[in-house]
Amino acid sequence: MADKIEITLQVTNEVDAQELRDAWLEIVTGRKLAHAEAIERGTEAIMERARAALQTLETAIREHPRRGQTGRLVRFLAGVYKGSEFPFDLTDLRALDAELANACLDYLNYDRL
Repeated sequence: MADKIEITLQVTNEVDAQELRDAWLEIVTGRKLAHAEAIERGTEAIMERARAALQTLETAIREHPRRGQTGRLVRFLAGVYKGSEFPFDLTDLRALDAELANACLDYLNYDRL
C-alpha cells in the first residue's frame, strides 16, 4: 500500500486560493483551464497583486521619506506614468530590498494591461 502524504497550504487572499485550486485541478486531472478562463483569472491575480504592491510602495514612501529607496520608488512611479518626462533606470531596482523590488515588478506587470 502506498504511503499517504498530507500537505497543508495557506494563502493570503482569494485570488491566490483560486490559482492554487486551478493548479491542483490541472495536476490531478491533467485538464488545463480554457484559454479565456485562464486569462480572466490571470488578470484578476495581476490586479490583486498590483493593489497590494501599490500599498507597499505608498507605505514605504510615506513612512521613510528620507531613505535612498524612497527616491527610487518615487522615480519608478513617475516613470511608469510619464516615462518620457521621468525616465527610470531599471538597474535602480537592484538597490531596493526584495519586497520593494517585487512590488515594483508586480505593479509594472499590472501597468502593461
